Amino acid sequence: MNEALSKKIRLAAEKVDKIIDFSKIAKKINSKPVRFVVSSFELVDGYVFRVALTEAVELIPEKAHPVVEAWLDAFISGDYLLLVDTTGGFLAELNLVPLVETEEEKLVYIALLTALVKMIPPITKPE
Repeated sequence: MNEALSKKIRLAAEKVDKIIDFSKIAKKINSKPVRFVVSSFELVDGYVFRVALTEAVELIPEKAHPVVEAWLDAFISGDYLLLVDTTGGFLAELNLVPLVETEEEKLVYIALLTALVKMIPPITKPE
């Protein structure tokens, strides 16, 4: 894994750490021991997210790392449509649909991914 990808993983983990506030989640839990465990996870969650992302990326083949970087860029910047073109291109290169030209297949994937991304609410935050 290259240094640029490692830096993006660190930035994405920091963003997840900011988005998920375990102390707020813990306030909604009635059981005191469980509330303590959940709220104490706030101290280490950034590290856990970074390790989990790193381990997950290491399982992905090297040729797919540019797609992973595009996904991380999209998440970090908050622009989820940024990943659509790269992902569509990668899927088209796999040639999953026989007898269809790569460029046409890419356009189909881009259209489907764009529709999916637009269905996801841009920001979901617990009250």
